[in-house]
Amino acid sequence: MMTQELNKVAKDVRKLVSEALVGGPSSVLPRWRAEVRRSILMLPPEERLGKLSMYEIDELKQKIAEIKVKMERYDTKRFLEIMGVK
Repeated sequence: MMTQELNKVAKDVRKLVSEALVGGPSSVLPRWRAEVRRSILMLPPEERLGKLSMYEIDELKQKIAEIKVKMERYDTKRFLEIMGVK
């Protein structure tokens, strides 16, 4: 079970970090892109994930969930929907 969770977390971290390395999540509004990008880059490197305990994996999952909530909150499409622009 721990290896399955670790694989899921590693996949999420890999995806988020690769997106942040090319300038941040493109779906996030420019005003908050740096904040979201900083949160992503503060995640532990992929090499260190294999040494985490189950508690640390759960904490990391919570951080990833918080980052995803920020990305959804500051999403460009959502902003355009709120402003009534199609």
